[in-house]
Amino acid sequence: MKYQGVILKLTKNKAIVSTDDFQCYYIKRKPTIYVGKEIEFTKQEIIQKRTVLIKPALSVACFLFVITCLLNFAGIINLNNILYNPKVFAYISVDINPSLEIEIDGTGNVLKLVPLNEDAKVLVSKLEVTKTNVSMAIDKIINEVKKSNAISDTEKDCVLISSTLNSKERDHNEEFQREKEKLDIIIDSLKDSIQKSSNSSVYIVHADMEEREAARTEGMSTGRYVLYNTYKDLESDLSFEEVKEANVNELIKSILDDESGNETPEEIPIKTSSPASTSTPTTPAASAPTPSSTLQPTSSPTSALTASPKSTPTSAPTASPKSTPTPTPTLTPTAKIAYSQFMRFESSNYRGYFIRVKSFSACISSYVEPIEDSMFKIVPGLADPSCISFESKNYPGYYLKHENFEVILKKYEDTDLYKEDATFKVVPGLADENMISFQSFNYPSRYIRHRDFDIYIEEIENDLGKKDSTYIGIKAE
Repeated sequence: MKYQGVILKLTKNKAIVSTDDFQCYYIKRKPTIYVGKEIEFTKQEIIQKRTVLIKPALSVACFLFVITCLLNFAGIINLNNILYNPKVFAYISVDINPSLEIEIDGTGNVLKLVPLNEDAKVLVSKLEVTKTNVSMAIDKIINEVKKSNAISDTEKDCVLISSTLNSKERDHNEEFQREKEKLDIIIDSLKDSIQKSSNSSVYIVHADMEEREAARTEGMSTGRYVLYNTYKDLESDLSFEEVKEANVNELIKSILDDESGNETPEEIPIKTSSPASTSTPTTPAASAPTPSSTLQPTSSPTSALTASPKSTPTSAPTASPKSTPTPTPTLTPTAKIAYSQFMRFESSNYRGYFIRVKSFSACISSYVEPIEDSMFKIVPGLADPSCISFESKNYPGYYLKHENFEVILKKYEDTDLYKEDATFKVVPGLADENMISFQSFNYPSRYIRHRDFDIYIEEIENDLGKKDSTYIGIKAE
């Protein structure tokens, strides 16, 4: 006698089969069977019979499974979504003026839209973007918002985007770095797509899962939450409620308004051709810069400036990512550092990776769009004119500085602490004297280095640290 049924469960050596009359049987497991497969089997293959009377709970499970299959065939439910639930790779919040969050998979396709305010609920009800690429989905969202006149067709509006990798990893291992790079590529492509397809200015911030959860607790998008925490010192009277309700254009433009807050320092010419000058730090004056003056890397002008720092950190620095590109010869000397010129800085051990700014944090990246994110104007050091400071080309008046030993881009503040944090001394490359390294002005035992693709100032104790803190200066045309 032959039976027909559906594989309900697999154990190590057996399979449970449910028949059309709601009987469940154990049969010997075979390599070709899997859960959900319809099979034929004979009485001789049955190992143990379990009827409805013997195992009521199991029979109910069989009954429900059969009903589910029938509903799937009828198109009422999607069995694929039940048996296979794709993992959320990342969360992307979008603020235009409606605020919503997009869950995406590892290929950048949309899994779910989550409205974060009342306007977004209406918007989400009009859209069907599941399994659509996130760039196309946001394009549809912007077009739908334009129809409601929430944003202008003619004026350039701001779109605030946040990206959060769905990971709570603390050690930033290799897998985390691969996933982070994948997300960065998706976001860069997304930014490029929005700028090309709509008359919008895209502002991107990055967050972790803790920040996302905190934002949800405060009832706002992750993008607004990160923006508030990044710039609350500049906008001291800004409250959570104001950030939550503010128009995105007004919120971003008020933060990036170069005319508000402190004045930008004017450049001064280098005082002398000798970079080893130990003159007392001065406030930048209004003298005209001398572009032809150059600042050469120094070879240990003081005891604090040595090719191999003597300080030993209390804890070993985290190792840089292992997926190092194929090494290339480093015999070509770095370009001379000259005031008032724009330069890019390439990693010595990750060739093709440049120091750049992304969402006002410094990192190294092989994909830089726009390229101006990796271009810096070399100006006399804000705390010491014999040193240098890095002024952003994209955001004049914003300088690279360290905060909590992380290197960020921040608007100029007329304080001694800001000037010292944004001042660096050019020294011969710690890994190769033909290149350059940058020593912190107020933490002379620390140097600018990359770790996990982000930029820090750290004490250097090994060869890997020396390579991570050595760069090639390239004049930007």
